[in-house]
Amino acid sequence: MCRASSGATVSTIARDPIKPAMMVGGLAYVMMLAVALIWLHYSPLIILALTASGAALVTCVLRPILAVHTMIIIAQFATFLDDHPAGSLVNKSLGGVIVMAWALSFAADRKVRFRWDALYLAMGAFLLWCGLLFFTAIDAGMATQRTLTFCQLALAAVIFSSVVDTPPRLKGVLWAVLAWTTLSAAIGIGEYALGLRDTAGGLAGNRNSLALFINIAIVCGFLLHQRTLKPFAKLIIWISMPILFLGLALTLSRKGLIVFGVTMLFLFFQAARERRFILPALSMILILLLMLILPYAFYERAGSIVDVIQKQEDTWGLRISLWKVGLRMIADHPVRGVGPGNFIIAFPRYARGVMVTQQLAPHSSYISVASETGLVGLGLFLLIHVIALRHAQSSRAAARTTANRELDHLALAVQTVILVALLTGVSAHLEYTKYVWIFFGLAIAVRRMGEEELRRVTNATVATGARAALPDAPANPLGEPGRQR
Repeated sequence: MCRASSGATVSTIARDPIKPAMMVGGLAYVMMLAVALIWLHYSPLIILALTASGAALVTCVLRPILAVHTMIIIAQFATFLDDHPAGSLVNKSLGGVIVMAWALSFAADRKVRFRWDALYLAMGAFLLWCGLLFFTAIDAGMATQRTLTFCQLALAAVIFSSVVDTPPRLKGVLWAVLAWTTLSAAIGIGEYALGLRDTAGGLAGNRNSLALFINIAIVCGFLLHQRTLKPFAKLIIWISMPILFLGLALTLSRKGLIVFGVTMLFLFFQAARERRFILPALSMILILLLMLILPYAFYERAGSIVDVIQKQEDTWGLRISLWKVGLRMIADHPVRGVGPGNFIIAFPRYARGVMVTQQLAPHSSYISVASETGLVGLGLFLLIHVIALRHAQSSRAAARTTANRELDHLALAVQTVILVALLTGVSAHLEYTKYVWIFFGLAIAVRRMGEEELRRVTNATVATGARAALPDAPANPLGEPGRQR
């Protein structure tokens, strides 16, 4: 009995090595905290922070999907956190814990195998090119910093592609995006109503960032509603939609409104193809009702879109001036650019007039990437988007072949969000936005889901055909009934 019990214990440990490793690591961590508190006289707050980090690390190792949802929350707060030194430290600390937890979980799960993907190769080529520009950048330190930022974003994409490996998990991610963005929009509405801000900023702390997040959340909510059968879930979506619509309007972001209009037309077209007219009709009624309570500032802002574009005035005129500066950089350094993150540093050399004394960002992903990393870098950056869109489209094709409507809508959500990012990037620099890279990872994940679904249905069809081809077995293998001996 003792031997059998010992053998069972050893085999269990051999099958699941993460448990004893976590026990040893936990004991070592407690001893380290004791040394830091008693001998090194660390502050109890630091010890509390270290303890919370250790608990978060263990939790994320055991449940990697929690790390994914934590990254979604961080992405909502990213702009706000980066504007504060303490917030930036919290952001980096949480990011380090998540990456370490994912690496430990990935290493412990011997069933998981890393599979190469064309999107991984495109991201790797883009990172390699940015790294090579260290030698030619105006400011090598800034180029290194920005390249490391791209590495972190690419790693976030890899984490999402490996952890979000089933349709229910992908639906959970879309629900999380919808929930946190709705909360952010509600906070932005409250800020505007109380007079704390002239525009809604929400958790993002920036009206343009909030407008982008709301457009993404509207896509998630719209397509989740298409495949949601539970009345309570549909009710939650319909509660969130007016909050998102109103929050977007109160951002007073002209760019956000333009992207919203194009996105809704695309979603309505997709719904019409499936003969689903109720949701588009209700959405239009809801938008018309909300327009009755919008402030005058919204109509003034929205009504100036055409004039501002035609006359190149206000912020649109400033953007065009910035793009001209970027085009001069591209003309001067068409292949290698001025270096990652060096647009502002090189700005005084290429600006004209009063703009020489200013330091402004390019407000365009394409101008930014092309001016900083050259046309080669821009080509690789666009290649990442193209491959991600093709991955989502291939998943949709597989879903249609297997009649899996849920997977088709999930892939469409990923595809539409990437299209939203492409459109928004015309007048906003989104190359460092974590949400965009997260959906690159989801594009890889949804392509694999399509492949697995197609493989499953194919195998089931082959097995059914093989059973149908077999001859019927005799009722009595020993002979006719009554003839047995």
